[in-house]
Amino acid sequence: MKKLILYVVILFATSSLLVSCVDDKNEAKLHYNRALAQEDKEAAIKGYTKAIELDPKFVNAYNNRGKAKNDLGRYESAIKDLNKAIELDPKLSIAYLNRGLSKSNLGQHEAAIKDYNKAIEFDPKLSLAYNNRALVKAKLGQYEPAIKDYTKAIELEPNNSLFYSNRAIIRVKLKNLIGACADVKKACELGNKKECEKHQKHCK
Repeated sequence: MKKLILYVVILFATSSLLVSCVDDKNEAKLHYNRALAQEDKEAAIKGYTKAIELDPKFVNAYNNRGKAKNDLGRYESAIKDLNKAIELDPKLSIAYLNRGLSKSNLGQHEAAIKDYNKAIEFDPKLSLAYNNRALVKAKLGQYEPAIKDYTKAIELEPNNSLFYSNRAIIRVKLKNLIGACADVKKACELGNKKECEKHQKHCK
């Protein structure tokens, strides 16, 4: 009888613990979703932090907190969050993308390229990874490889005016003015007013 009572007590304690864990995860999701809806980055960071406190393995909360820190220019702190996200999910392409941006902004260009390579490895259709890798390659003077990456980004997301604008800049550096004007025109057609002004001023 004593053994039966002990078993029931243990079973009840285990069940209570499981319910508590589920409750914590559900509350973590609530804080996470509220943070997602926040336009204020500081408020979003607080929400992600609360979600992480409740669920320390909440990989998307680490990733999004890292992204918010990137937006605020806190690149080193962002890298810590993104390292944790990658530790929890080594194939999370968006975390490599965000960490690559952090490293690029810190002047760690080669390390940034490695992160963008990883992002592309795990998600070959991640257009921003090609765009961002091209930006870094351009900073390093690798213009032809940058053109290839911008072209791939455009292939994946043909209605993104930013990619055309960025490729136009590199085409100017390569003295391909016809190609640059074609890109500026396309960006203009996609609604980029600044590119429309450039086209009127520099292209005939």
